[in-house]
Amino acid sequence: MTDELLGEIARRTERASASFIKELMRRTQQFALERNASVALVDVEGELHKMVMAGGLLNRKLPGLAEA
Repeated sequence: MTDELLGEIARRTERASASFIKELMRRTQQFALERNASVALVDVEGELHKMVMAGGLLNRKLPGLAEA
């Protein structure tokens, strides 16, 4: 991953727990491996959406990503 991509991931997960970030990265890498490609921002965005937005308000509150 590029430094730019890592910086964007850090920015988007600033208040998330370490375990949330670990799971996000595990899922993102798995998806990229299935496609035989490098991890891209679109992969991270897709997995963030699945983990946070698709699950409803409770999922947004648990990792600390919801706005107060």
